[in-house]
Amino acid sequence: MCVKPLINELPRSPEVQVEPVTSWQKPPSGVFKVNCDATWMAQTGMGSVGWAVRDSYGWMVLVGGKGDLRGGSALAMEAEAIREALLVCVQGGFSKLEVESDSLQIIRMLCGKWKVDFAVESIIFYIKRLVVQCQHCVFLFTPHLCNKAAHKIAAFVFKVGGIHTWDDLWPEWIFDTLASDVNLSIRL
Repeated sequence: MCVKPLINELPRSPEVQVEPVTSWQKPPSGVFKVNCDATWMAQTGMGSVGWAVRDSYGWMVLVGGKGDLRGGSALAMEAEAIREALLVCVQGGFSKLEVESDSLQIIRMLCGKWKVDFAVESIIFYIKRLVVQCQHCVFLFTPHLCNKAAHKIAAFVFKVGGIHTWDDLWPEWIFDTLASDVNLSIRL
């Protein structure tokens, strides 16, 4: 006869109070943080993606976005944002990455905590193929509040369309957003 313990008798991990994250957090030294976000309009099936790559000081290294994308859902577009950002990073030689998204579903799928949704299976597969080209790559959930730069870039690219990349001369609104994320008071 197999006896199962009561739920209350199972060992529990200690209660930990975690401060809610309310601002962008710097990655460890030598690691680049990649914030990703997407927009998607259900009526048209059109969307865009945006990303911001920053170093361990919070300084922008590369920012970009891609508009005029077709997608079947907001979830698919969020996965596409991660794929596009990761592709740019791999092509740019960035090999130690923390990839953040405000899509908890996609992050859980990438971390193996949730079954991969059929609608994003091919995008997740492509992302995993890119990950093997990195020395270090982790996927992290971040609240929308901490993902402002990527969100603003995706919104901008949705309006204007096309492919945009900035690596040294970027519009003031991008710089201001990135600077406010890391509490810099520098103005161009």
